[in-house]
Amino acid sequence: MSRIKSWVSLGLVALTCGAAPACDRGGEVVNPDPKPVGDQPDPAAPAEVPSTGVDGLVASIDASVDPCVDFYQYACGGWLAAHERPADKPRYGRSFDTVSENNEAVLRELLEAAGAAAKAGGADPQTQQLGNYYNACMDMPARDAAGHSGIAETLALIDSIADKNQLMKVVGQLHATVWGRIGWLGMPAAPPLFIVSVGADYMGGPDKNMAIISQAGLGLPARAMYLPAEGPEGDGGRELLAAYEAHIAKMFTLVGASAEQAKADAATVLAIETTLAAASMTPVELRDDQANYHKEGYKGLRKRAKGLDWAAYFDGAGLPQTQELNIHTPDYLGAVAKLVNERELAELQAYLRWMVIHATAEDLDTKLGEANFELAQIVTGVGERPALWKRCTQSLMWALPDLLGPAYVERAFTGDSKAIANDMIERINAAMESSFPTLEWMDDTTRDRAKGKITAMERKIGYPDRWQDYSEVEITGAAHFANVSAEKRAHAAREVAKIGAAVDKAEWFMPTPLVNAYYNPTNNEIVFPAGILQPPFFDASQPMVMNFGGIGAVAGHELTHGFDDEGRKYDATGRLTPWWSPEVSEAFEERVACVVGQYDGYEALPGKYVNGELTAGENIADIGGVKEAFLAYQTWAQEQGGDPAVVEGMTNEQVFFVAWAQNWCQHVAEPELARRLEVDPHSPGAFRAAGPLVDLPAFAEAFSCEEGTPMNPPDRCEIW
Repeated sequence: MSRIKSWVSLGLVALTCGAAPACDRGGEVVNPDPKPVGDQPDPAAPAEVPSTGVDGLVASIDASVDPCVDFYQYACGGWLAAHERPADKPRYGRSFDTVSENNEAVLRELLEAAGAAAKAGGADPQTQQLGNYYNACMDMPARDAAGHSGIAETLALIDSIADKNQLMKVVGQLHATVWGRIGWLGMPAAPPLFIVSVGADYMGGPDKNMAIISQAGLGLPARAMYLPAEGPEGDGGRELLAAYEAHIAKMFTLVGASAEQAKADAATVLAIETTLAAASMTPVELRDDQANYHKEGYKGLRKRAKGLDWAAYFDGAGLPQTQELNIHTPDYLGAVAKLVNERELAELQAYLRWMVIHATAEDLDTKLGEANFELAQIVTGVGERPALWKRCTQSLMWALPDLLGPAYVERAFTGDSKAIANDMIERINAAMESSFPTLEWMDDTTRDRAKGKITAMERKIGYPDRWQDYSEVEITGAAHFANVSAEKRAHAAREVAKIGAAVDKAEWFMPTPLVNAYYNPTNNEIVFPAGILQPPFFDASQPMVMNFGGIGAVAGHELTHGFDDEGRKYDATGRLTPWWSPEVSEAFEERVACVVGQYDGYEALPGKYVNGELTAGENIADIGGVKEAFLAYQTWAQEQGGDPAVVEGMTNEQVFFVAWAQNWCQHVAEPELARRLEVDPHSPGAFRAAGPLVDLPAFAEAFSCEEGTPMNPPDRCEIW
């Protein structure tokens, strides 16, 4: 379980179960015409609009729209009309996907070169590993010939379980081998029953790692999908469950089950997962780190979830029976114990078989991979499976990130990028500090402590100072599934070794080529992988006002995460502890309620609204981040003696706000948008683009918006 706050949720096709942190709203920013979300472009529109540089910014605008009424459509309408969502993506955006596609092209070139060198022989060990992994992944004839033999031994192990004590040991073995990648990112599918991860002891001592056991066990990505509402509005949910049950049965038949047995087992699996879903905490409840801290250790776990052979599980998983264990979701684990005790052994075996098939299908043969993709089509609305080279590139990036990172940095991260980005972050930090005296709800003591937290905040830019060594992982060019399994076992062993040990402050939790950034509250650090320090977010050759609206807002967003409704509870050392006075905390929570109310009012789909509580942290970070980046830009421009206009007919202030909004131009398939409304702590793109600007008077001033228009309401939310 991780409390890391990312800039944007990952657009992975893989489906995971999260186990894996009062006011009058006035005028609302709405999307009155839902066409920008997932619709096809006007066939008469131009074939393409550039996504980078000044020309791209201007071409992406729809100047026929009043920016004071619908700023998202104004800033993004040109791009939305000229681009359609590719069939292999459930969500497609102007900025993130421009960078991602460019990065993928770089990685493909690097990996094809490594693959050729590996086949030729004589490559250095790192290149040999890269090439072997990529070659084996790309060799579909060999993978098809192997079929599902890679999991045959695992399925036989499940079939051989004689009693429920042995079942717990096998669950431990599965967690350590089939899943292996314990944590919050890169998970192909949720592990059965629960998940064990490793992270800082955020209340006991953030310099030391502990194990964390939490809810998991669902094949669908949201607990709400298992619990459709009664009445006509729940029909769609029941249709989804019927399709999911049929999908499970189909997957069982592909690994040898009879149609009759597959149908019966699929019904059993759905019943078990529905029980687990009903016992699971909601995404909003999971955000409360303090309420979810129960460091009661192995002995406490045995009391909380009685009747399970935890000694057998810990033995199978290779975990120490340690006191350094947080029982993150104790009521859920109690429900797991009840389920295991009451269900027949054969039913639990069917559930385990399904979880293994679901988690491994993508790394097996064509039949299983394509059938498994059908579930992604149902849940996200994606139309086409990504090309094999894209799947293999993503697989390698998550499996061996520090093996691929150095080659990517050498190719794509220029020497001056780090210095320029660092200077911008300094300016963002200074802008936030300068705003503290203007916040009447803060007292002097809290202001001083908040400044101290900013001063203590570490930053990582580009890539790690030390790359992880994978020499112990045997990677061959012959068998993809064997390579995947070897990496997972090695990763699990590395994670287990961290339990009770000192936190490695130099560790990165995202691959270097990833288009993302994050704030880690227990390290009090902001991290910007080289993958996001690319156009249009950042380009040393483009006007600085666009960089401030792009990467500057990224920096401001991550900085503000240290002071959002969750992050503000962590002090400068990374410990979750009260460091604000009760009066200041109360005043802050009133302002949080304002933001929650504002975003609760945004209708993303007919009858479906943004969850203001679930998205509060990210919305606060957006609101603060844009404000800080804008203030930093103004200071920078003053230091330059002024900043000449970069777009004819627009002020640079207007360009800044357009650059911010264009980060969020995107088409989204309706099922994917509905899914994200249930599980994603980020608001949909249209509301990330315009929502924060409603709360910033400087925006209304820049566009001369009359009071009472949607973008200049009489009442605003203000926190930072």
